Amino acid sequence: MISGALLLLFSFTNIYPKTPLWSDPDSVPTLPEEVAERESIDSRRKAGFPDYEMDALHTSIGQMLVRIDPDNIPEGPGNFKEMTDGNATRKIIRGTDSTGKNFYRIRIRDGMGYSTEIYPEIFTYRVDCYLYPGAQGLEKTIFHFYRINHGRNNYVREMRRFIHPAPGSLAAMDGNAPQEGPSPLPVLASNAGIQIEYYEAPASVTPTWEGSDGVPLPVFDFKPELAFTLIDEKNPMPYRRQVAVVRRYKLMLRSALAALEAVYRSQELEKGLIIEKVMEF
Repeated sequence: MISGALLLLFSFTNIYPKTPLWSDPDSVPTLPEEVAERESIDSRRKAGFPDYEMDALHTSIGQMLVRIDPDNIPEGPGNFKEMTDGNATRKIIRGTDSTGKNFYRIRIRDGMGYSTEIYPEIFTYRVDCYLYPGAQGLEKTIFHFYRINHGRNNYVREMRRFIHPAPGSLAAMDGNAPQEGPSPLPVLASNAGIQIEYYEAPASVTPTWEGSDGVPLPVFDFKPELAFTLIDEKNPMPYRRQVAVVRRYKLMLRSALAALEAVYRSQELEKGLIIEKVMEF
């Protein structure tokens, strides 16, 4: 009887394990593995969530921006036709923001969606990325997710922004690693400054954050309704949310790099075709 009860208790323990510390910040670690888990969480937070893949993506994007010929990239912003005519939409443009900083803007994706959160609504969305090149690589990144609700009951513009004010890079990928002997471990950058912003405005409010082609500008005076920073002592974010932010930001970086690589391959193909044409004599 006792053996059966112990077996049943062990089975329920496996089915309903204890909530991990990373999802319950009020839990007090007691077991050695829980103490190690809490130390790992605190250490990662203190370091600013360093991530090798993120630094590698930042570095690759910076290198790709150097390879792309800016003379073949149209200057922007464009016009309203680009928003209404998919054939007129330019995948990438270059320009200067209101502070005088040069940027490349990439259209990540766009389309229509369907939401049933409160009641059925159809909306259009656009995802754009602003990349700021600098002397030492990528200087700043901004990702916009812009959603416009076209339902019968309301018409609302929503925008979510991911901003990295100081992207890190890998020195080994920049060609500064020693040529002889084992390469040292890379020093990973802090990502504590990643910002998340949320904006919302009804149709009765002039969308001052939009450019002439209907795409949100990189810099504007409209204040966000909600704003969070990955590491903020005054307004701390739960650890599981911090991990989700880092993961989502990396996914967007991969999309931006893939778009840049497609632009670069297209330019190289066009250059090769021009050379072949010139040599036909």
